[in-house]
Amino acid sequence: MSGLLEEEEVRPMRPDGFRFNLGSNAALQTLAASVAAQQAELRASLMATIAPALQQVNLAYKPVMPALTTSDLIRHASAALEPARVLSAWSPKITVPKFTMPTITVPTGMFDVLRGFDWDAFERRIRVPRNWPTAYEQYLPDLVSMVNDEGIPVAWVPRWELLETLLGAPDATARSLLLVKHRAEILHDCEIALDDVSDPSLMPFMSTVRELLSASRYGLWKVAAISAVAITHSIVERLEWVSARQQVKKHHALQESVTLAEVMERATRGPLVLFYDDWNPKSRRPRPTHLTRHVVSHRFGPEQVAERNCVVAVMLLTSLMVTVDQLELISPDESTGSSG
Repeated sequence: MSGLLEEEEVRPMRPDGFRFNLGSNAALQTLAASVAAQQAELRASLMATIAPALQQVNLAYKPVMPALTTSDLIRHASAALEPARVLSAWSPKITVPKFTMPTITVPTGMFDVLRGFDWDAFERRIRVPRNWPTAYEQYLPDLVSMVNDEGIPVAWVPRWELLETLLGAPDATARSLLLVKHRAEILHDCEIALDDVSDPSLMPFMSTVRELLSASRYGLWKVAAISAVAITHSIVERLEWVSARQQVKKHHALQESVTLAEVMERATRGPLVLFYDDWNPKSRRPRPTHLTRHVVSHRFGPEQVAERNCVVAVMLLTSLMVTVDQLELISPDESTGSSG
C-alpha cells in the first residue's frame, strides 16, 4: 500500500496543472490538517470581509479544488480537506467574453488608389444637381439671373442639353418659348427624377403627383399646374421655409457666392422668390404674369395657367421634391408647420 502511495500522483489541487506526490498516509493526514486549519482561518477572515458584498452581487461560482476519488486514501484526504473544499465554493468565477477581431485584408495597391482618387470631383458630383456639369461656376451668373428673375427651376430638371440651351437664349421671352416647345422632354425628365424619390415624408404626396404627371402627358397641363402649385406650397410649409413676400428674396435667392455645400438647396429655393410674389389690385402694380402661388389661390386669372407657367409649375414641384429627398430635409417626426 505504501509503495502504491509513493508511486501514485494525486490529481492537481490547483487549477494551474501543478502536480505533487503525497508520500504516505501520515504525511497526508498532517498536510490535510494543516491545510484545513489554514483554510478555516482564511475563510473566516474572507467571509467577514466579503460576505456583505456578496449578498449584493449575483456571481457564478465554481470549486477551485476538484474531488479526489482515485483511491480509498484519496477519499479520506478529501474528507479531511472538506473545509478547504467548502471555502473553494466561494471563489468567484468571472467569465470574460472572448472577442475575435475580424481579419481585414487590404488589396495590394488600395492605398495608392485612394491617394490618387479625385475627391474634389466626387464631392462635386454628389453635391451638384445631376443635370448640372460638375464645373458649373462658369454658368453660375446666368443661372442666378434666370432663377431669380424669371423663376425657372434649374435643379434636377431639365436635362443639361436643354438647360444649356435655355441659358444661351437671348431673353426671357425666348426661354418661355423653349419651355413650351420642349415640354414633352421636360415632362419625361420630371418623371425620371421623381421615380427615385423615396423619402417617407413625401410619400403622402406621391399618388397625386403621379396623377398630375399623367394629366400632363394627356395635355391637361392646367390641371397639373394648379395641383403642382398646391403641393409645392404644402411641402414648403412642412419645411417651415419662409413664404412671406417681404422675406423670400433674403432667404431663397440664388447667389453667385453660393458654396458647394449650399448649391443644391439654393438652386432649388431660388424660383421660390417669384413663386411667393403676391399681388393686390389696390397696389396699382401690374398683374403678374409669372407663376405665383398667391395669385393662383386668391386672384386666379388665365395668365397664371399660361403654357409656360404650367411647365414651370411641374418643374418646380419636381425640383423641390428631389432635393428634399436627396438632402433629407424633413425629419420623420416633424409636424406640419406654417411660415406665413
